[in-house]
Amino acid sequence: MSVAVKGDRNDTEKPKAGGVMEGRFGGVLSQVSAAGALIVVFIFLTFASPVFLTATNLFNVATQTAVVAIIAIGMTFVIITAGIDLSVGSVAALAGVLGVQLMVYYGVP
Repeated sequence: MSVAVKGDRNDTEKPKAGGVMEGRFGGVLSQVSAAGALIVVFIFLTFASPVFLTATNLFNVATQTAVVAIIAIGMTFVIITAGIDLSVGSVAALAGVLGVQLMVYYGVP
């Protein structure tokens, strides 16, 4: 019968730091800090530019981010189902190139 002494090679079990609650708190804290930073930037730009908080500008921002939002929603479902798909960026780039070629060469709106 051997006695495990601290520092002995048989003493492989180490105490866990933090635990589940610390991991959840860290995740919530990072989400809240990201949202807070976005709000700070939004407030700064509202005061820095008189045209930032207009309907035209907000519609333009929403239009420009629509493609990225659609791709992000699709990737969210892939990640939730424990999958991974690295081809999303290349498919989006290919769609952009094909769309531009259709516009330039064939006059497709």
